[in-house]
Amino acid sequence: MSSEKIIVVDDESDVLDLCKRILENKGYQVTIAHSGREVVEYAQKEHFDLLLTDIRMPGMSGLEVAQAVKQFASNIICVTMTGFSTMDMAIEALKLGIDEFVMKPFSPDELNMAIAKALDKERLRKENVRLRSLIPLFELNKTLLGTVETDEVLRRLLDIASTETKADFARIYTFSGGEITSHFQTEADDEAGQQQQQASYQLARVILKAVPSFYLMFRLPLPSSRLFWKNWGRSLSLSHRLNQKSRSWAR
Repeated sequence: MSSEKIIVVDDESDVLDLCKRILENKGYQVTIAHSGREVVEYAQKEHFDLLLTDIRMPGMSGLEVAQAVKQFASNIICVTMTGFSTMDMAIEALKLGIDEFVMKPFSPDELNMAIAKALDKERLRKENVRLRSLIPLFELNKTLLGTVETDEVLRRLLDIASTETKADFARIYTFSGGEITSHFQTEADDEAGQQQQQASYQLARVILKAVPSFYLMFRLPLPSSRLFWKNWGRSLSLSHRLNQKSRSWAR
């Protein structure tokens, strides 16, 4: 169910009631207004995600209403309702930044589709803005990782993983040129720990031959009275790909 707040304006009460019923059945929070001026008053006091307006109304037209509301709510999504006789005006509305329009008379599915399409386009726009804002951080991350020795990164990863999971054993393997290399590990003095080292190497061979990457393995602390292979059933693993050329991490 949706939860966006929608304000609907039309000079025909039957249309308002129909829109309110259709949209509320989809979970939207709906406010109705009978004139453009009423919409402006509402929008100045309350946030709305979407404006659904008839184009041709006495007083303020739908386009004038949208332009007035956008002056203080620039991110509001606008959908217009129009009849065939005002198709040219609907096209002009799209040119002026109206997000969608729905033809009168419309079915519940047609109205819901127009609303959903407009909301989806806005979500996509916001996501694109968010992703573009992350590009400088991504470039900085590549630069920083390029200046850090791989061993230092791996050692730091091992420390973080061990601390966060409270593991009593952890080891990092890398796979390159058909060879498995053990880089770092935490202390494992007890007999179970030695068995864990051997078992982790065998498991790393299976995994790394299937997916060339580096493999971080760690065992959670368990009562020593339990059998080792039961302990292994509680082990966790985490793997990331390692780009040897750029020394950057890829999720």
